[in-house]
Amino acid sequence: MPNGDEKKMENGSAEKSERKKRKEFSKRLIFWEGLLVCVLSIGGLYMAYLSIINSYLGSLPWLTAMVTGAWGAYGVSQAFYYNKAKAENILKINKFDSNSFDVDL
Repeated sequence: MPNGDEKKMENGSAEKSERKKRKEFSKRLIFWEGLLVCVLSIGGLYMAYLSIINSYLGSLPWLTAMVTGAWGAYGVSQAFYYNKAKAENILKINKFDSNSFDVDL
């Protein structure tokens, strides 16, 4: 029968593995936004296909605006996400450098 300390260790390691498995909010946000952009793009291509098949001679500015707007917003999100990742990596590198030690050979 495990004592209280063993239970704490088991719970602590379980909490750490649960935190590692769960993705950050920004990664989940980028994933879902990318999925939405793909769905909008496929829908736009399908609407254009239907227009061609049915010999539609009008213009489709609402369709092009919808698709290009989605891709523009996705590009901005990607830029901010990469900027965030860059800042986090710089902090990790600085932390690693401060913990390391120099050995002269």
